[in-house]
Amino acid sequence: MRTRLLFAILFSTLNLFASTTNISAQTRFTDFETGQPVQGLNHVWEAVQPFYGEIFPKVIRIKFHNDTFSGFEFPDIMWLGNFSRNPNDRTKRFYEVVRHELSHLGNMHLTNSMSMENRFRFFDEGFAMFFEFPQKQEWLFQKSFKIARKYLARGKVSFAQVQDWKSYFGDPLGGSRNELDKNAYNIGATFVFFLINNYGKENFRNFLVAIGDTKDLELSLIRTYGISKEMAEKSWLNYILKQ
Repeated sequence: MRTRLLFAILFSTLNLFASTTNISAQTRFTDFETGQPVQGLNHVWEAVQPFYGEIFPKVIRIKFHNDTFSGFEFPDIMWLGNFSRNPNDRTKRFYEVVRHELSHLGNMHLTNSMSMENRFRFFDEGFAMFFEFPQKQEWLFQKSFKIARKYLARGKVSFAQVQDWKSYFGDPLGGSRNELDKNAYNIGATFVFFLINNYGKENFRNFLVAIGDTKDLELSLIRTYGISKEMAEKSWLNYILKQ
């Protein structure tokens, strides 16, 4: 009951990551190829920026391309696969992907690019899903923990495994895309749910900053939460079982 109450308090509204940070002047989104403004993304910015504060560059460039993969490049580029430049052709999925990739850029700026390291990708992808589905947090919670319980029963959830992200999820750049395990994103999301539900969103932001400073998971857990890596893993796995 206590866990469900915490969940309801933390994730009941769309503006789930609103903070006391003043929102800066609107970051501009421009087309990488043409240099022209990409219109209609104000609501995307408003959903993502409050958590990250004043860390984004003033201009974020968007590359539109024909591949199916979307991604990002530090410090100011998002590339969107298989999406039209025409605002009239945009789908709900377009905005979900933009929020997801914008979160990755934010994580990179908060962590001094360490969020892209193989050993930290599990919570980087897990947290990006929170912004991808801001109005479906209950659905994301239920789906992620259902997947995690199945993986845990098969001995497939541990820090040792998720921190070897290229083996756990796959390597979209160096391997076969057909072999990627998209469920790995949900496993990462359960770790983020565990931290935020138990310690709050501000401490999670502090944790990301600590990752950039220490470049180490255990040191960041100790600095932010006062718990060792071993203790955090045990508590996380127990949290999965209880949901």
